[in-house]
Amino acid sequence: MIEHSTDIHHVNFVNYCPSEITKLGIDAKTSTLAVVRADNSVEIWNCNHRPVLLKILKDIKTGRVECVVWCQGRLFAGNLDGSIKELPVSCPPTSPWRRKPISVPGGACWSLAVNKEQTIIAASSDGGHISLFAVLEDDLQFESIIEKLPSRVVSLAWHEDGNYIAAACGNAVYIRSLQPKKLRRIIVLPDTQVVPAQVWCVTVLPDLTIVAGDSTGAVSFWCGRTCTQISSVRSHEGPVLALAVNPASTIVYAAGVDPKIQSYAYKSSAQQWHASHLLENHTHDVASLVVGPNGRIYSGGVDTQLGVSWYPPKTVFQLSSRPPDDHVSVAGDSVLLVSPGEGVNWWRLGAASPTNTTGVQPLKQDRVLVARIETRGDAVSCALSPTATCAACITSAHRVAVWRLIAPQGAQQASLQRLRVETKGAAPAVLKVAWLGDTALATVALDDSVQIWDVTEAAVNLRCCVRLPRHATSQREGDEGCEGSVLHLSAADDGNWLALATVHRCFVLHVQSGSITEMPPHRAAISSICVATEAPAKHRRAASGRVVVAYADLSLAEYNLHDGTITTFGEKLSSVLTNIQSDLPVTNISWCPAREMLCLGDCSKIIFINRKVLLEYDWSSLQLSNMPGYQEYHELKSRLEKNVNLSASDYRKQEVMLERRLEKLEIIQDEMRLQTWQNLTSTITRPDDVLLAAKLVSSHQLVAVQLKKDEFLEHLPGPLRKYKQSFL
Repeated sequence: MIEHSTDIHHVNFVNYCPSEITKLGIDAKTSTLAVVRADNSVEIWNCNHRPVLLKILKDIKTGRVECVVWCQGRLFAGNLDGSIKELPVSCPPTSPWRRKPISVPGGACWSLAVNKEQTIIAASSDGGHISLFAVLEDDLQFESIIEKLPSRVVSLAWHEDGNYIAAACGNAVYIRSLQPKKLRRIIVLPDTQVVPAQVWCVTVLPDLTIVAGDSTGAVSFWCGRTCTQISSVRSHEGPVLALAVNPASTIVYAAGVDPKIQSYAYKSSAQQWHASHLLENHTHDVASLVVGPNGRIYSGGVDTQLGVSWYPPKTVFQLSSRPPDDHVSVAGDSVLLVSPGEGVNWWRLGAASPTNTTGVQPLKQDRVLVARIETRGDAVSCALSPTATCAACITSAHRVAVWRLIAPQGAQQASLQRLRVETKGAAPAVLKVAWLGDTALATVALDDSVQIWDVTEAAVNLRCCVRLPRHATSQREGDEGCEGSVLHLSAADDGNWLALATVHRCFVLHVQSGSITEMPPHRAAISSICVATEAPAKHRRAASGRVVVAYADLSLAEYNLHDGTITTFGEKLSSVLTNIQSDLPVTNISWCPAREMLCLGDCSKIIFINRKVLLEYDWSSLQLSNMPGYQEYHELKSRLEKNVNLSASDYRKQEVMLERRLEKLEIIQDEMRLQTWQNLTSTITRPDDVLLAAKLVSSHQLVAVQLKKDEFLEHLPGPLRKYKQSFL
């Protein structure tokens, strides 16, 4: 679908270095995943379907976050400064977070665990203390110290009945009963080496089986009642750092200082646990491992990648660390990039020498740094006007700033003019920004109100303020603290339409009238949106338009801007990602009206879909009745229905034969559907890059902003020996 004359600008100079993943924590009720990185940032992901990033918590005013746990939809972090702090998942970024950290007896906090009822959090410390904290409505309350062990306790696990806690300390696992007059039990690892093995992680199964991972790379299973060993399997080359159990408690997963994730299953005939299937979804050490309520495995470690896998069907993929979407803005031949610590860089792309060959073209003009915008505090968002003449930024203080580019005259160089922003009557804090053409600006405030600004030669003045419907900002189960936040913005180039999306709801604002239309709800989280408008034709007064919405379950939809009804193109578009066997959710969408081309981008590829070609295709050719061999199947089925004299066994044989024929027909249909969609779409795959943005800036130019994986992988330690890759 993409012509050979299309120029693709690969922008590879983004200043971003990802941090390794140190800890994962998942809420079993809502499938919300917390990802802790080495730079002390915490990412919040919605994992009900494919993972979608909701927000990033930075500037955590405590020591290094060592462990996290979810309790009652709230996220608590244990820190190496000896405190537990509730992180502001549900707090807007500018609101004061008044819940102070609470101290943990014994120094640095190494592990947190919550009971099944989610009423008590257990914490372990450097001094060997195991402390209990009651979870109150707006705070934590220290209850007691139930145990003082000889040295640092690095891992804790509750039994599901809430009466037992297992603790990893030195070369032993301590089982502490919370019932009165009950003594503790100790499981000591066998001393088979000169240096005693150290237990690094522990978990407890419903039948009180204790699972321990140690420094020798072994995973051992013990009876918690008798303290006798059931089995021990050494399947890792280095220490086992993380254990996780599937929801049915039938499979245990282990990971550590190698790229492997090993699963263990119980063999009832031998009454032992044994190594089952091997998964290798990383190149370096795996530091943390969790299993969601849907059985999906989430892993992370030194290679900075968030690994996701499940079975059945066999699905394995990685999500790369990337800056927020609004750190990149593309318009025309310009790119605006937020650089941490440097402000915002305004680049003009290079130009290639015209040739008649395909492939990499020689440059006749290199890229140019037009300007470097310095802001008070770090910039958290940026946007370029459609003609790349103005730029808007939001700082960490959540104030909007606007600049106009003054073209060079004579010997003078290009310069920036900062426009005065008249904030009288405007909301004090701004979270998102988007351009409505070149003369208007839209911002989303802290209370999710939409502010429309007029941009003149010297100033930015507030025109009006529109509030989203109240139910748009109400929280729903599974998205506490994130549903009310506007996560995605997309504006039409003519400035007449603005689309906004929270986690599950999409709204379209008609700028001139102030009317708001809500698009139909969907079961999955929204991963990206785009307004697709057409220039008004002579026979109609207003431009027609649509909004394209991508969801985390790999479905797509296109709705009419005026009434929210799904379009004919949207019906055809709904299953395109599954039909072309894509695993990753769409993270950015762009639309080229001149070619009626839709551009979809995920982390590693760009997909082009021509609207006109898709609508004109004869889809009846993919019906089962048009598959080769269907006529024979239909005749056999009719003959069987008419033949009533067959015996039960003969009738069953004929039925089985028909079922097999039907299965073959469905396989042929699936193959033809895949081939058809591959012919109707074009895909550019970039497995060695992390795609940040892909935009059709004209009918013959595409700008792709991406990170080079090799550049930040070079800074990692050398990977350990590779293992044979296999999966369930």
